[in-house]
Amino acid sequence: MEAQERGELVQLQDDARYAMDGLAAGCSLDTQRESAVALTDMLCSRRGRMALRADGLAQQVLSSLAKLKAAKDGVLGLAATLALLMLTSEDAHPAYLASVAAAVLIEQLLQRNSTFEEACACGPSGAKLAKLLKARPLCTLLASTGVSSQRELLLITLEQATSSQQASKVAAVEKLKHNMRQYGALQRLGKLAAAAAAAHDAAAQARELHMLLLVLENATFTCQANGSTLVQLQVATPAAAARGQEQPFPAVLVSAAQQLLAQRADPECRQALHVCLSVLMNLSHQNPEGSAVISAAGGLAAAAATIVQLLGHAGQDSHQALCKQVLKHLELLSVALGVLINLVSGEPGNSRRLAGLDPAAAAAAAAAAGGDCMDTDLQEDSQQQQQQGVSCEGLVPLLCTVMTAVGRLLQQQEEKDAAQQQQQQGAAAGAAGSSTPAAAAAGAFNLLGSPRGSESASGSASGHLDGNSAAGEASIIEVYCGMLLGFLVRDCADLAPVVAAQLEGGSLQPVVGAVQRCLHFYVSTGAITEHTKVTLEELLQHLNSCA
Repeated sequence: MEAQERGELVQLQDDARYAMDGLAAGCSLDTQRESAVALTDMLCSRRGRMALRADGLAQQVLSSLAKLKAAKDGVLGLAATLALLMLTSEDAHPAYLASVAAAVLIEQLLQRNSTFEEACACGPSGAKLAKLLKARPLCTLLASTGVSSQRELLLITLEQATSSQQASKVAAVEKLKHNMRQYGALQRLGKLAAAAAAAHDAAAQARELHMLLLVLENATFTCQANGSTLVQLQVATPAAAARGQEQPFPAVLVSAAQQLLAQRADPECRQALHVCLSVLMNLSHQNPEGSAVISAAGGLAAAAATIVQLLGHAGQDSHQALCKQVLKHLELLSVALGVLINLVSGEPGNSRRLAGLDPAAAAAAAAAAGGDCMDTDLQEDSQQQQQQGVSCEGLVPLLCTVMTAVGRLLQQQEEKDAAQQQQQQGAAAGAAGSSTPAAAAAGAFNLLGSPRGSESASGSASGHLDGNSAAGEASIIEVYCGMLLGFLVRDCADLAPVVAAQLEGGSLQPVVGAVQRCLHFYVSTGAITEHTKVTLEELLQHLNSCA
Protein backbone atom coordinates (compact mmCIF):
# COMPACT_ATOMS: atom_id res chain seq x y z
CA MET A 1 0.00 0.00 0.00
CA GLU A 2 2.85 2.35 0.83
CA ALA A 3 4.53 1.56 -2.46
CA GLN A 4 1.29 2.12 -4.32
CA GLU A 5 0.78 5.46 -2.58
CA ARG A 6 4.32 6.56 -3.41
CA GLY A 7 3.76 5.51 -6.98
CA GLU A 8 0.58 7.54 -7.21
CA LEU A 9 2.35 10.61 -5.83
CA VAL A 10 5.16 10.22 -8.37
CA GLN A 11 2.59 9.90 -11.15
CA LEU A 12 0.85 13.10 -9.99
CA GLN A 13 4.20 14.89 -9.95
CA ASP A 14 4.97 13.71 -13.47
CA ASP A 15 1.53 14.83 -14.63
CA ALA A 16 2.07 18.21 -12.99
CA ARG A 17 5.43 18.72 -14.73
CA TYR A 18 3.87 17.78 -18.05
CA ALA A 19 0.96 20.18 -17.49
CA MET A 20 3.36 22.98 -16.56
CA ASP A 21 4.99 22.71 -19.96
CA GLY A 22 1.61 23.66 -21.39
CA LEU A 23 1.63 26.98 -19.51
CA ALA A 24 4.52 28.28 -21.59
CA ALA A 25 3.91 31.55 -23.38
CA GLY A 26 4.40 29.92 -26.81
CA CYS A 27 1.59 27.38 -26.32
CA SER A 28 -1.86 27.88 -27.76
CA LEU A 29 -4.64 29.31 -25.58
CA ASP A 30 -6.45 25.96 -25.60
CA THR A 31 -3.32 24.18 -24.34
CA GLN A 32 -2.76 26.81 -21.67
CA ARG A 33 -6.36 26.42 -20.52
CA GLU A 34 -6.14 22.62 -20.40
CA SER A 35 -2.91 22.77 -18.42
CA ALA A 36 -4.20 25.37 -15.94
CA VAL A 37 -7.39 23.39 -15.28
CA ALA A 38 -5.43 20.13 -14.86
CA LEU A 39 -3.09 21.69 -12.30
CA THR A 40 -6.00 23.29 -10.47
CA ASP A 41 -7.74 19.92 -10.36
CA MET A 42 -4.68 18.47 -8.62
CA LEU A 43 -4.60 21.28 -6.07
CA CYS A 44 -8.26 20.66 -5.21
CA SER A 45 -7.36 17.42 -3.40
CA ARG A 46 -5.19 16.92 -0.35
CA ARG A 47 -3.24 14.20 -2.15
CA GLY A 48 -2.62 16.53 -5.07
CA ARG A 49 -1.37 19.31 -2.83
CA MET A 50 0.99 16.85 -1.11
CA ALA A 51 2.32 15.74 -4.48
CA LEU A 52 2.91 19.30 -5.65
CA ARG A 53 4.95 20.09 -2.57
CA ALA A 54 7.83 18.17 -4.11
CA ASP A 55 10.48 20.28 -5.84
CA GLY A 56 8.38 23.40 -5.25
CA LEU A 57 5.87 22.40 -7.93
CA ALA A 58 2.98 24.31 -6.33
CA GLN A 59 5.12 27.45 -6.26
CA GLN A 60 6.02 26.89 -9.92
CA VAL A 61 2.31 26.76 -10.75
CA LEU A 62 1.80 30.25 -9.29
CA SER A 63 4.91 31.59 -11.01
CA SER A 64 3.87 30.17 -14.39
CA LEU A 65 0.34 31.58 -14.09
CA ALA A 66 1.70 35.00 -13.12
CA LYS A 67 4.13 35.03 -16.08
CA LEU A 68 1.29 33.98 -18.35
CA LYS A 69 -0.88 36.89 -17.06
CA ALA A 70 -3.70 34.45 -16.47
CA ALA A 71 -6.24 37.21 -15.85
CA LYS A 72 -6.37 37.93 -19.58
CA ASP A 73 -8.68 34.95 -20.09
CA GLY A 74 -11.79 33.84 -18.22
CA VAL A 75 -10.80 30.17 -17.91
CA LEU A 76 -7.21 30.94 -16.96
CA GLY A 77 -8.35 33.59 -14.49
CA LEU A 78 -10.81 31.33 -12.72
CA ALA A 79 -8.33 28.43 -12.67
CA ALA A 80 -5.67 30.71 -11.16
CA THR A 81 -8.11 31.95 -8.54
CA LEU A 82 -9.06 28.39 -7.61
CA ALA A 83 -5.38 27.51 -7.32
CA LEU A 84 -4.84 30.39 -4.89
CA LEU A 85 -7.92 29.35 -2.91
CA MET A 86 -6.73 25.77 -2.56
CA LEU A 87 -3.33 26.98 -1.36
CA THR A 88 -5.02 28.62 1.62
CA SER A 89 -5.89 25.12 2.88
CA GLU A 90 -4.54 24.03 6.25
CA ASP A 91 -2.26 21.42 4.66
CA ALA A 92 -0.74 23.89 2.18
CA HIS A 93 2.55 25.56 3.05
CA PRO A 94 1.93 29.21 4.03
CA ALA A 95 4.96 30.35 2.02
CA TYR A 96 3.07 29.86 -1.26
CA LEU A 97 0.74 32.83 -0.81
CA ALA A 98 3.52 34.86 0.82
CA SER A 99 5.54 34.66 -2.41
CA VAL A 100 6.08 37.48 -4.88
CA ALA A 101 4.48 35.37 -7.62
CA ALA A 102 1.27 35.10 -5.61
CA ALA A 103 1.15 38.88 -5.03
CA VAL A 104 1.74 39.62 -8.71
CA LEU A 105 -0.93 37.09 -9.71
CA ILE A 106 -3.42 38.57 -7.22
CA GLU A 107 -2.91 42.08 -8.62
CA GLN A 108 -3.45 40.78 -12.15
CA LEU A 109 -6.62 38.91 -11.23
CA LEU A 110 -8.11 42.00 -9.57
CA GLN A 111 -7.95 43.87 -12.88
CA ARG A 112 -10.57 41.76 -14.62
CA ASN A 113 -13.65 39.82 -13.70
CA SER A 114 -15.84 37.15 -15.23
CA THR A 115 -18.76 35.14 -13.97
CA PHE A 116 -18.53 31.40 -13.45
CA GLU A 117 -21.08 30.99 -16.23
CA GLU A 118 -18.92 32.93 -18.70
CA ALA A 119 -15.74 31.03 -17.84
CA CYS A 120 -17.40 27.63 -17.86
CA ALA A 121 -18.88 28.26 -21.31
CA CYS A 122 -15.42 28.48 -22.90
CA GLY A 123 -14.98 25.14 -24.64
CA PRO A 124 -13.85 21.81 -23.14
CA SER A 125 -11.63 23.45 -20.51
CA GLY A 126 -14.55 25.54 -19.30
CA ALA A 127 -16.68 22.42 -19.01
CA LYS A 128 -13.99 20.77 -16.84
CA LEU A 129 -13.96 23.86 -14.63
CA ALA A 130 -17.73 23.57 -14.25
CA LYS A 131 -17.29 19.99 -12.98
CA LEU A 132 -14.69 21.16 -10.47
CA LEU A 133 -17.05 23.83 -9.15
CA LYS A 134 -19.78 21.22 -8.64
CA ALA A 135 -17.52 18.79 -6.77
CA ARG A 136 -16.26 18.92 -3.22
CA PRO A 137 -14.78 20.91 -1.59
CA LEU A 138 -15.73 23.77 -3.91
CA CYS A 139 -19.45 23.04 -4.13
CA THR A 140 -19.77 23.34 -0.34
CA LEU A 141 -17.94 26.66 -0.27
CA LEU A 142 -19.92 28.12 -3.16
CA ALA A 143 -23.22 27.04 -1.64
CA SER A 144 -22.40 28.63 1.71
CA THR A 145 -21.07 31.92 0.31
CA GLY A 146 -23.22 32.44 -2.77
CA VAL A 147 -20.30 33.67 -4.88
CA SER A 148 -20.78 33.58 -8.63
CA SER A 149 -17.75 35.31 -10.12
CA GLN A 150 -14.00 35.01 -10.24
CA ARG A 151 -13.48 38.28 -8.34
CA GLU A 152 -15.84 37.30 -5.52
CA LEU A 153 -13.99 34.00 -5.18
CA LEU A 154 -10.66 35.85 -5.14
CA LEU A 155 -11.90 38.16 -2.37
CA ILE A 156 -12.94 35.16 -0.26
CA THR A 157 -9.48 33.69 -0.88
CA LEU A 158 -7.76 36.90 0.21
CA GLU A 159 -9.99 37.27 3.26
CA GLN A 160 -9.00 33.78 4.37
CA ALA A 161 -5.34 34.25 3.53
CA THR A 162 -4.98 37.53 5.44
CA SER A 163 -6.95 36.57 8.55
CA SER A 164 -5.06 33.56 9.88
CA GLN A 165 -3.91 34.01 13.48
CA GLN A 166 -2.11 30.66 13.75
CA ALA A 167 1.37 31.12 15.18
CA SER A 168 2.89 29.06 12.37
CA LYS A 169 1.34 31.33 9.73
CA VAL A 170 1.70 34.81 11.23
CA ALA A 171 5.01 35.56 9.50
CA ALA A 172 3.65 34.43 6.13
CA VAL A 173 0.48 36.51 6.56
CA GLU A 174 2.54 39.61 7.35
CA LYS A 175 4.69 38.92 4.29
CA LEU A 176 1.56 38.62 2.16
CA LYS A 177 0.33 41.99 3.46
CA HIS A 178 3.70 43.53 2.61
CA ASN A 179 3.70 42.04 -0.90
CA MET A 180 0.14 43.19 -1.56
CA ARG A 181 1.31 46.74 -0.96
CA GLN A 182 4.63 46.32 -2.75
CA TYR A 183 3.12 44.90 -5.95
CA GLY A 184 -0.05 46.98 -6.17
CA ALA A 185 -2.79 44.60 -5.01
CA LEU A 186 -3.57 46.72 -1.94
CA GLN A 187 -3.95 49.86 -4.03
CA ARG A 188 -6.06 47.99 -6.58
CA LEU A 189 -8.37 46.79 -3.79
CA GLY A 190 -8.67 50.35 -2.51
CA LYS A 191 -9.71 51.67 -5.91
CA LEU A 192 -12.25 48.89 -6.37
CA ALA A 193 -13.67 49.57 -2.91
CA ALA A 194 -13.87 53.30 -3.66
CA ALA A 195 -15.75 52.61 -6.90
CA ALA A 196 -18.25 50.41 -5.04
CA ALA A 197 -18.56 52.92 -2.19
CA ALA A 198 -19.20 55.84 -4.54
CA ALA A 199 -22.03 54.07 -6.36
CA HIS A 200 -25.33 55.94 -6.27
CA ASP A 201 -27.20 52.82 -5.16
CA ALA A 202 -25.39 51.78 -1.98
CA ALA A 203 -27.58 48.72 -1.41
CA ALA A 204 -26.80 47.30 -4.87
CA GLN A 205 -23.05 47.55 -4.26
CA ALA A 206 -23.08 46.72 -0.54
CA ARG A 207 -22.20 43.03 -1.01
CA GLU A 208 -19.16 43.77 -3.18
CA LEU A 209 -18.10 46.64 -0.92
CA HIS A 210 -18.41 44.40 2.13
CA MET A 211 -16.19 41.72 0.57
CA LEU A 212 -13.57 44.23 -0.58
CA LEU A 213 -13.42 45.98 2.79
CA LEU A 214 -13.10 42.69 4.67
CA VAL A 215 -9.81 42.12 2.86
CA LEU A 216 -8.68 45.71 3.49
CA GLU A 217 -9.63 45.38 7.15
CA ASN A 218 -7.32 42.37 7.48
CA ALA A 219 -4.61 43.95 5.34
CA THR A 220 -4.43 47.06 7.54
CA PHE A 221 -4.73 45.31 10.89
CA THR A 222 -1.44 45.77 12.80
CA CYS A 223 0.16 46.89 9.53
CA GLN A 224 0.94 50.59 9.76
CA ALA A 225 2.55 50.75 6.32
CA ASN A 226 -0.59 49.42 4.60
CA GLY A 227 -2.75 51.85 6.54
CA SER A 228 -0.57 54.79 5.52
CA THR A 229 -0.66 53.65 1.88
CA LEU A 230 -4.47 53.67 1.85
CA VAL A 231 -4.62 57.02 3.66
CA GLN A 232 -2.48 58.54 0.91
CA LEU A 233 -4.33 56.75 -1.91
CA GLN A 234 -6.19 59.15 -4.21
CA VAL A 235 -9.23 57.67 -5.93
CA ALA A 236 -11.63 58.84 -8.61
CA THR A 237 -15.32 59.17 -7.78
CA PRO A 238 -18.11 60.59 -9.99
CA ALA A 239 -18.50 63.77 -7.94
CA ALA A 240 -14.75 64.39 -7.70
CA ALA A 241 -14.20 63.60 -11.39
CA ALA A 242 -16.79 66.22 -12.33
CA ARG A 243 -14.54 68.77 -10.63
CA GLY A 244 -11.44 67.32 -12.25
CA GLN A 245 -10.19 66.08 -8.88
CA GLU A 246 -9.61 62.91 -6.92
CA GLN A 247 -10.48 62.16 -3.30
CA PRO A 248 -8.51 60.58 -0.48
CA PHE A 249 -9.61 56.98 0.02
CA PRO A 250 -10.65 57.53 3.69
CA ALA A 251 -12.92 60.40 2.64
CA VAL A 252 -14.79 58.06 0.29
CA LEU A 253 -15.24 55.59 3.15
CA VAL A 254 -16.70 58.30 5.38
CA SER A 255 -19.24 59.18 2.70
CA ALA A 256 -20.00 55.48 2.22
CA ALA A 257 -20.62 55.11 5.95
CA GLN A 258 -23.16 57.94 5.78
CA GLN A 259 -24.95 56.25 2.89
CA LEU A 260 -24.92 52.81 4.48
CA LEU A 261 -26.14 54.16 7.82
CA ALA A 262 -29.20 55.59 6.10
CA GLN A 263 -29.93 52.14 4.59
CA ARG A 264 -28.88 49.98 7.54
CA ALA A 265 -32.22 48.14 7.54
CA ASP A 266 -30.82 46.21 4.57
CA PRO A 267 -28.66 43.37 6.01
CA GLU A 268 -25.99 43.79 3.33
CA CYS A 269 -25.77 47.54 4.01
CA ARG A 270 -25.50 46.91 7.74
CA GLN A 271 -22.62 44.45 7.27
CA ALA A 272 -20.88 46.82 4.90
CA LEU A 273 -21.30 49.67 7.41
CA HIS A 274 -19.67 47.61 10.13
CA VAL A 275 -16.60 46.72 8.07
CA CYS A 276 -16.41 50.26 6.66
CA LEU A 277 -16.11 51.66 10.19
CA SER A 278 -13.63 48.90 11.03
CA VAL A 279 -11.33 49.99 8.20
CA LEU A 280 -11.65 53.63 9.31
CA MET A 281 -10.66 52.49 12.80
CA ASN A 282 -7.53 50.82 11.43
CA LEU A 283 -6.62 53.82 9.28
CA SER A 284 -6.91 56.19 12.25
CA HIS A 285 -5.01 54.07 14.75
CA GLN A 286 -1.83 55.90 15.78
CA ASN A 287 -1.90 57.55 12.35
CA PRO A 288 -2.08 61.37 12.59
CA GLU A 289 -2.42 61.75 8.84
CA GLY A 290 -5.23 59.22 8.69
CA SER A 291 -7.04 60.86 11.60
CA ALA A 292 -6.72 64.28 9.94
CA VAL A 293 -8.12 63.06 6.61
CA ILE A 294 -11.00 61.20 8.25
CA SER A 295 -11.85 64.17 10.48
CA ALA A 296 -11.76 66.62 7.57
CA ALA A 297 -14.14 64.37 5.63
CA GLY A 298 -16.74 64.42 8.41
CA GLY A 299 -15.67 61.25 10.18
CA LEU A 300 -16.53 62.60 13.62
CA ALA A 301 -20.08 63.39 12.52
CA ALA A 302 -20.50 60.07 10.70
CA ALA A 303 -19.40 57.96 13.70
CA ALA A 304 -21.44 60.07 16.15
CA ALA A 305 -24.48 59.78 13.89
CA THR A 306 -24.10 56.00 13.89
CA ILE A 307 -24.22 55.92 17.69
CA VAL A 308 -27.20 58.20 18.07
CA GLN A 309 -29.23 56.49 15.34
CA LEU A 310 -28.63 53.12 16.96
CA LEU A 311 -29.33 54.19 20.53
CA GLY A 312 -31.65 57.19 20.22
CA HIS A 313 -31.47 60.40 22.24
CA ALA A 314 -30.29 60.29 25.85
CA GLY A 315 -33.10 60.05 28.37
CA GLN A 316 -35.78 58.93 25.92
CA ASP A 317 -35.56 55.27 26.91
CA SER A 318 -35.46 53.52 30.25
CA HIS A 319 -32.10 52.14 31.31
CA GLN A 320 -33.31 48.61 30.66
CA ALA A 321 -34.48 49.49 27.16
CA LEU A 322 -31.23 51.30 26.46
CA CYS A 323 -29.20 48.25 27.53
CA LYS A 324 -31.24 46.11 25.16
CA GLN A 325 -30.35 48.47 22.32
CA VAL A 326 -26.69 48.32 23.33
CA LEU A 327 -26.73 44.52 23.15
CA LYS A 328 -28.62 44.53 19.86
CA HIS A 329 -26.10 46.82 18.18
CA LEU A 330 -22.98 45.75 20.08
CA GLU A 331 -20.63 45.29 17.13
CA LEU A 332 -21.60 48.46 15.27
CA LEU A 333 -21.41 50.53 18.44
CA SER A 334 -17.98 49.11 19.25
CA VAL A 335 -16.42 50.13 15.94
CA ALA A 336 -18.15 53.53 15.87
CA LEU A 337 -16.84 54.29 19.35
CA GLY A 338 -13.44 52.94 18.34
CA VAL A 339 -13.24 55.39 15.44
CA LEU A 340 -14.13 58.30 17.75
CA ILE A 341 -11.57 57.21 20.37
CA ASN A 342 -8.85 57.11 17.72
CA LEU A 343 -9.80 60.50 16.30
CA VAL A 344 -9.84 62.31 19.66
CA SER A 345 -6.99 60.51 21.44
CA GLY A 346 -4.33 61.97 19.18
CA GLU A 347 -5.90 65.31 18.28
CA PRO A 348 -7.22 67.51 21.13
CA GLY A 349 -9.00 69.78 18.64
CA ASN A 350 -11.24 66.89 17.65
CA SER A 351 -12.40 66.51 21.26
CA ARG A 352 -13.83 70.01 21.35
CA ARG A 353 -15.43 69.55 17.96
CA LEU A 354 -17.02 66.28 19.07
CA ALA A 355 -18.20 67.69 22.40
CA GLY A 356 -20.04 70.46 20.58
CA LEU A 357 -21.44 68.30 17.83
CA ASP A 358 -25.18 67.65 17.84
CA PRO A 359 -25.36 63.97 16.79
CA ALA A 360 -29.07 64.20 16.01
CA ALA A 361 -28.37 66.90 13.44
CA ALA A 362 -25.41 64.88 12.17
CA ALA A 363 -27.58 61.79 11.80
CA ALA A 364 -30.27 63.71 9.93
CA ALA A 365 -27.67 65.30 7.65
CA ALA A 366 -26.02 61.95 7.00
CA ALA A 367 -29.34 60.38 6.07
CA ALA A 368 -30.20 63.27 3.77
CA ALA A 369 -26.75 63.51 2.16
CA GLY A 370 -26.03 59.93 1.19
CA GLY A 371 -23.67 61.21 -1.52
CA ASP A 372 -20.03 60.70 -2.24
CA CYS A 373 -18.81 64.17 -1.36
CA MET A 374 -17.39 65.48 1.88
CA ASP A 375 -19.90 66.71 4.42
CA THR A 376 -18.83 70.34 4.36
CA ASP A 377 -21.89 71.62 6.18
CA LEU A 378 -21.09 69.43 9.16
CA GLN A 379 -17.49 70.60 9.07
CA GLU A 380 -18.63 74.23 9.17
CA ASP A 381 -21.07 73.48 12.02
CA SER A 382 -18.32 71.82 14.00
CA GLN A 383 -15.96 74.75 13.46
CA GLN A 384 -18.62 77.21 14.61
CA GLN A 385 -19.33 75.12 17.71
CA GLN A 386 -15.62 74.95 18.43
CA GLN A 387 -15.35 78.74 18.33
CA GLN A 388 -18.41 79.16 20.56
CA GLY A 389 -17.08 76.77 23.23
CA VAL A 390 -18.23 73.44 24.56
CA SER A 391 -21.91 72.66 24.18
CA CYS A 392 -23.51 70.24 26.65
CA GLU A 393 -26.07 69.21 24.04
CA GLY A 394 -25.36 66.25 21.83
CA LEU A 395 -23.21 63.17 22.21
CA VAL A 396 -21.88 63.67 25.76
CA PRO A 397 -25.23 63.17 27.55
CA LEU A 398 -25.86 60.02 25.52
CA LEU A 399 -22.49 58.55 26.47
CA CYS A 400 -23.11 59.34 30.14
CA THR A 401 -26.55 57.77 30.04
CA VAL A 402 -25.17 54.60 28.45
CA MET A 403 -22.48 54.34 31.15
CA THR A 404 -25.05 54.77 33.90
CA ALA A 405 -27.47 52.25 32.39
CA VAL A 406 -24.82 49.60 31.81
CA GLY A 407 -23.21 50.28 35.19
CA ARG A 408 -26.50 49.54 36.95
CA LEU A 409 -26.92 46.38 34.90
CA LEU A 410 -23.43 45.28 35.95
CA GLN A 411 -24.19 46.02 39.59
CA GLN A 412 -27.39 44.00 39.45
CA GLN A 413 -25.51 41.11 37.85
CA GLU A 414 -22.76 41.24 40.48
CA GLU A 415 -25.32 41.20 43.30
CA LYS A 416 -27.11 38.27 41.69
CA ASP A 417 -23.87 36.34 41.26
CA ALA A 418 -22.85 37.03 44.86
CA ALA A 419 -26.22 35.81 46.15
CA GLN A 420 -25.95 32.62 44.08
CA GLN A 421 -22.45 31.97 45.38
CA GLN A 422 -23.59 32.39 48.97
CA GLN A 423 -26.52 30.06 48.33
CA GLN A 424 -24.30 27.40 46.80
CA GLN A 425 -21.75 27.68 49.60
CA GLY A 426 -24.47 27.48 52.22
CA ALA A 427 -25.88 24.32 50.65
CA ALA A 428 -22.43 22.77 50.45
CA ALA A 429 -21.69 23.68 54.08
CA GLY A 430 -24.98 22.14 55.24
CA ALA A 431 -24.30 18.93 53.40
CA ALA A 432 -20.82 18.70 54.90
CA GLY A 433 -22.00 19.55 58.40
CA SER A 434 -19.67 22.53 58.71
CA SER A 435 -19.62 26.20 57.82
CA THR A 436 -17.23 28.15 55.59
CA PRO A 437 -16.69 31.88 55.24
CA ALA A 438 -18.84 33.50 52.60
CA ALA A 439 -17.02 34.31 49.38
CA ALA A 440 -16.47 37.88 48.36
CA ALA A 441 -18.91 39.34 45.89
CA ALA A 442 -17.94 38.92 42.25
CA GLY A 443 -15.75 41.68 40.91
CA ALA A 444 -16.43 43.96 38.01
CA PHE A 445 -16.49 42.50 34.53
CA ASN A 446 -13.18 42.90 32.75
CA LEU A 447 -12.75 43.73 29.11
CA LEU A 448 -11.20 40.79 27.30
CA GLY A 449 -10.57 42.58 24.05
CA SER A 450 -11.24 42.01 20.40
CA PRO A 451 -11.35 38.67 18.57
CA ARG A 452 -7.93 39.61 17.17
CA GLY A 453 -6.55 40.11 20.67
CA SER A 454 -5.67 43.75 20.14
CA GLU A 455 -6.20 46.89 22.15
CA SER A 456 -9.61 48.53 22.12
CA ALA A 457 -8.98 51.41 19.77
CA SER A 458 -6.24 49.77 17.80
CA GLY A 459 -7.81 47.89 15.04
CA SER A 460 -10.80 46.46 13.59
CA ALA A 461 -13.09 44.59 15.84
CA SER A 462 -15.41 44.58 18.73
CA GLY A 463 -14.58 42.66 21.89
CA HIS A 464 -16.33 40.20 24.10
CA LEU A 465 -16.21 39.54 27.81
CA ASP A 466 -15.76 36.47 29.93
CA GLY A 467 -19.05 34.65 29.95
CA ASN A 468 -22.03 35.19 27.72
CA SER A 469 -24.15 37.24 30.08
CA ALA A 470 -25.90 40.34 28.82
CA ALA A 471 -24.13 42.39 31.47
CA GLY A 472 -20.73 41.16 30.37
CA GLU A 473 -21.38 41.98 26.73
CA ALA A 474 -22.83 45.40 27.50
CA SER A 475 -19.82 46.33 29.60
CA ILE A 476 -17.72 46.48 26.42
CA ILE A 477 -19.65 49.57 25.42
CA GLU A 478 -19.40 50.98 28.94
CA VAL A 479 -15.61 50.78 28.72
CA TYR A 480 -15.54 52.33 25.25
CA CYS A 481 -17.85 55.15 26.35
CA GLY A 482 -15.67 55.71 29.41
CA MET A 483 -12.52 55.95 27.32
CA LEU A 484 -14.12 58.40 24.91
CA LEU A 485 -15.47 60.57 27.73
CA GLY A 486 -12.03 60.44 29.35
CA PHE A 487 -10.34 61.92 26.29
CA LEU A 488 -13.06 64.57 25.96
CA VAL A 489 -12.55 65.62 29.58
CA ARG A 490 -8.78 65.65 29.09
CA ASP A 491 -8.99 68.06 26.19
CA CYS A 492 -11.98 70.19 27.30
CA ALA A 493 -11.32 71.44 30.82
CA ASP A 494 -14.77 72.98 31.22
CA LEU A 495 -16.40 69.65 30.32
CA ALA A 496 -15.27 67.76 33.44
CA PRO A 497 -17.99 69.07 35.81
CA VAL A 498 -20.62 68.64 33.09
CA VAL A 499 -19.70 64.96 32.58
CA ALA A 500 -19.39 64.29 36.32
CA ALA A 501 -22.85 65.73 36.97
CA GLN A 502 -24.42 63.29 34.51
CA LEU A 503 -22.70 60.15 35.79
CA GLU A 504 -23.62 57.85 38.68
CA GLY A 505 -22.51 59.37 41.98
CA GLY A 506 -21.91 62.79 40.45
CA SER A 507 -18.20 62.14 39.87
CA LEU A 508 -15.80 60.98 37.16
CA GLN A 509 -15.17 57.70 38.99
CA PRO A 510 -17.10 55.58 36.44
CA VAL A 511 -14.86 56.96 33.70
CA VAL A 512 -11.73 56.32 35.76
CA GLY A 513 -12.86 52.75 36.45
CA ALA A 514 -13.52 52.05 32.78
CA VAL A 515 -10.07 53.24 31.69
CA GLN A 516 -8.41 51.33 34.55
CA ARG A 517 -10.09 48.06 33.61
CA CYS A 518 -9.13 48.45 29.97
CA LEU A 519 -5.52 49.28 30.77
CA HIS A 520 -5.22 46.45 33.32
CA PHE A 521 -6.45 43.84 30.91
CA TYR A 522 -4.25 44.82 28.00
CA VAL A 523 -1.14 45.22 30.13
CA SER A 524 -1.72 41.81 31.76
CA THR A 525 -2.09 40.11 28.36
CA GLY A 526 0.64 42.09 26.61
CA ALA A 527 -1.82 43.13 23.89
CA ILE A 528 -0.91 46.80 23.92
CA THR A 529 1.72 49.03 22.36
CA GLU A 530 3.96 51.17 24.53
CA HIS A 531 2.49 54.28 22.94
CA THR A 532 -1.07 53.35 23.90
CA LYS A 533 0.02 52.25 27.38
CA VAL A 534 1.62 55.63 28.04
CA THR A 535 -1.43 57.44 26.60
CA LEU A 536 -3.84 55.60 28.90
CA GLU A 537 -1.61 56.04 31.95
CA GLU A 538 -1.40 59.78 31.31
CA LEU A 539 -5.17 59.88 30.79
CA LEU A 540 -5.75 58.13 34.13
CA GLN A 541 -3.44 60.55 35.88
CA HIS A 542 -5.36 63.50 34.47
CA LEU A 543 -8.76 62.01 35.31
CA ASN A 544 -7.71 61.26 38.89
CA SER A 545 -6.66 64.87 39.30
CA CYS A 546 -10.12 65.97 38.15
CA ALA A 547 -12.12 63.42 40.15
